[in-house]
Parts: sequence; C-alpha cells; structure tokens
Amino acid sequence: MQLTYINPTLPVEIGDDTGVGGHCLLFTHGSWSSKLEGYPVTFAPIKLGNKVWLPWRVFVLPGVNIGDGSVIGANSLVASDIPSNSLAAGTPAKILKTNFPSKPDVQSQRDIVDQILKEFLDYLGYFEYTCSVVQNAAGFTAQLKGEKNGTLVYRHGAFTESPPAGDSALVLFRANAEEVKKYSAQGYSTVVSLGDNLRRGTGSTGEEVIAFFSRYGVRFARLD
Repeated sequence: MQLTYINPTLPVEIGDDTGVGGHCLLFTHGSWSSKLEGYPVTFAPIKLGNKVWLPWRVFVLPGVNIGDGSVIGANSLVASDIPSNSLAAGTPAKILKTNFPSKPDVQSQRDIVDQILKEFLDYLGYFEYTCSVVQNAAGFTAQLKGEKNGTLVYRHGAFTESPPAGDSALVLFRANAEEVKKYSAQGYSTVVSLGDNLRRGTGSTGEEVIAFFSRYGVRFARLD
C-alpha cells in the first residue's frame, strides 16, 4: 500500500487475504462542480471481496464492488462492478477472463513446488550456505550449513522416519490440521502444509522457507 490513498467518506470494505499495491486510489466520493448545474456528483461505498488483488496504480471509483478472487491489472481504472473470479484490466477496466484462475492439476502443483524449493536452495547457496540434498521416493532431505544450521525435509508422500536433531522444517505437499499437529508433536521445529495452507511451530529454517513461499503468494494460517 505504499503511497496508496483510501478516501473513507463512505465505507471502504476490504476482505480477507486481499492485497492492495502501491499508488492505488480508492475514492468513495467524486465531486467538485455544482450538481445543481448538472455536473456529476457521486457518493457511494467501495467493497473489495476476499482474495482480491490490486497491483500498483489501480484507481477504484465510488460504488464499485470487486468480487472474491478477482485480479485487476496494473494501471487500471475500475468504474463498474467486477464479478468474482475474474481478471480485468484497462481504462475503464474490462473483464478479460472469467472462471479465473485455472487451478493446476496435482502433478503440475508438485512440479511448481519442486521448482520453488530448488530456487530456495539456490538462494541459500548465494548466501554461501552449503546444502547437502538426499532424495528419496517421498521427497528429499537437505542439510543446511552456514550462518545458521538446520534441516529442510520435504515430503509429497507417506514417510515414517523420525525428525532430525536440531532446527528442522518439515514441508508437506498435502496434510490436514491433525497431521500437521501430529508431526509437530514428534519434534519438527516447524511443520508446513502446502495443500491446506497451514503451519505450526517456528524455527530459523522454517521461517526462511515460509518467507520464500510468500514471494509466490503462498501464505499459511497458524495452528499455534
């Protein structure tokens, strides 16, 4: 919201997990010249639903409702309502896509996670960490040594091994709340479920992993 301006002459409602970028303008009134002379004067609330994204330089006019899950392109002027799960852009903003986004299938999601974790290890390498990776059928285990030492365990399938000693982060491709709590109780410093966007516990390795995933819009609800 850097340099963003929100005018609350009338209510502005911003839903859960909605992002507002820099240089955005949200106005609930538009007036200057006299309405008695025929000039337009508008006073109306604005509503942004849940999981809406306004990137930089989006101008939202009075009375606009943007539905859940919609994304507005940068440098757009939103003068009318945008339905849920839409991609809209332009001046004035026009709907470019509906039923947006298209969720990747499970294999594509796994490929995305693999790429993010690879980039994470490369990122640590840039800061002169050594990352010793051991692959197995259910994922991999990486020993991280540098300014702080820790272990990153990624599992996309069933596993039975015990938590490693010291600071550790367990990243699970899919796990419900009870499973996250179970693995946390076994001794992992941080346990993260990508499928259910859940986390429990804290540690240096886990916080770094969670911060890195946030670069890709992946955020987690705490269970503790």
